[in-house]
Amino acid sequence: MMTFTMAHTYDGDWTESINRLHSAYKLFDKNMSRRYKAIGSIGKLKSLEAPVGKNGIHGHFHVLVTYAAGVDMSAFEAVARREWEKAVQQVGGECNERGFDLKLNAMADYLAKYDLAHEMSSHDTKAARKKGLSLVQLLDRAARGDKKSSAEWLRAIEALQGRRRFHAGDIASKLGIPTCSEWEDEEHQAELMEHNANAPEPVKITYSLRDHLRATAIDHPRFGLALILRAARGGDAEKVWSMVKKLCDEYDAFRRSQAITPEQQIEERLFAEVGKDLNFD
Repeated sequence: MMTFTMAHTYDGDWTESINRLHSAYKLFDKNMSRRYKAIGSIGKLKSLEAPVGKNGIHGHFHVLVTYAAGVDMSAFEAVARREWEKAVQQVGGECNERGFDLKLNAMADYLAKYDLAHEMSSHDTKAARKKGLSLVQLLDRAARGDKKSSAEWLRAIEALQGRRRFHAGDIASKLGIPTCSEWEDEEHQAELMEHNANAPEPVKITYSLRDHLRATAIDHPRFGLALILRAARGGDAEKVWSMVKKLCDEYDAFRRSQAITPEQQIEERLFAEVGKDLNFD
């Protein structure tokens, strides 16, 4: 498994950092095409990870490269390291000796990175913060009122710009196996039916639409919808109602503390009538 990264800082431009990483890898991959053929590679599995830590967004690629049995990979490693350092320099980035790493026989390590337990096990430890938090972990902390995590999540999402996180190229066709998009619909439907049959009955939790609008207002000082969804995880209606009430009380107090213009007073009266006799499920 090859790992690629470059220098990054917390106060730097996160979008530029991710763009440079992709540009550098594109150059590297092009320049290494003959080297891949030389080791008998039939394809690669590439994943992008971007945890956020004390040095900002740590964008890096993990690339599981295939190669023929018995091939001496030492020469390939030396060339790959040199080509990566050259590519990083060409796109205006910087990296040290840790910018490239090659670990042989790393299939188990690669797959472990997509295990949910691996992703979440160190969620709330100091070590996890030092290593960096994933987007999922940042969003969960934001839902609990962590404003720093919220701001970091927004910066990271903007930097990633919806980029693909996993890419397998044409390795599936070379191995003669179907890709996800080629799986039979009947098989998928059967799996879905089995899943639904074993799933617990959904819980319907109802409360006032007016309360929902106040609890999730765009100018609410807290992330209302995230907190409501978190409270609803166990299907406990009492927890949800309690959370909605707290959010409404906080929002009312927040609005009273603001200077209200005559126009906003009209909006307040209209807002009070919206959803008065409607429920939200």
